[in-house]
Amino acid sequence: SFEASGVAGTARTGERAAYLAVKAPNHWAAFGGAIEVEPFARYKVTEWAKARVTKGNFYAPYCYGWDSYEWAFCASAKAPVGDQWQQTELTFVTPDKQMWVHPLGYIEAADSEGWADDIVVEKIAQPEQVMAEIAAKANRSVDETRLLGRWLVLHNDLAGAAKLMDDYGIDGVYL
Repeated sequence: SFEASGVAGTARTGERAAYLAVKAPNHWAAFGGAIEVEPFARYKVTEWAKARVTKGNFYAPYCYGWDSYEWAFCASAKAPVGDQWQQTELTFVTPDKQMWVHPLGYIEAADSEGWADDIVVEKIAQPEQVMAEIAAKANRSVDETRLLGRWLVLHNDLAGAAKLMDDYGIDGVYL
């Protein structure tokens, strides 16, 4: 809940909720920040949200990590538009010890506002299980390939990492 940090008046439970508003056109803003996580574990973020969106996109939640060269390992759910609180959820995996988790965020928005309450972040799968699932996939996303490559290197399986790069036609900088 956001009883210590939110705005009063429009909460799903309690007295306060997270609130983010934009008046003039703006590229990006978010409420929240980095949290400590176990690398390669799977986490689920669940929250209740609602938004009034005139222009742009509001997200509840919006999660991302850094991949040495660019933002990566992103996961987001569009904030539900309307007056009723609705539950949103997503999962994420990162190779790092932290993930940026924003209960509310927007991109290219104007004249809009959103609320979030009752956010829960929970670990739902251990790293070994997550990486075994990814390794077994016939078709992996770019982020899954990056995760698997880092996992192999972390566990001194350089031959496996080299094969992964050969299979996908990637150079070592990509991983």
